[in-house]
Amino acid sequence: MRRTSGTSIATLLALALLAPAAHAAPNDPFYDRQWGLQKIDAAGAWSVSDGTGATIAIVDSGVDLDHPD
Repeated sequence: MRRTSGTSIATLLALALLAPAAHAAPNDPFYDRQWGLQKIDAAGAWSVSDGTGATIAIVDSGVDLDHPD
């Protein structure tokens, strides 16, 4: 069995922690038009979690039929 020095292990660990995470490619065809996702680095978060098991809630405040938008 080959022995590795403590310095080598520490160096590899430091490189792993400091290296930029591989970003998951979004499958949303409109991702490039959604500046907010890019602003918060959503792709970086996707490499940490894909949301499996997360529960979300959507608050619906109703419809304003007179709103011009």
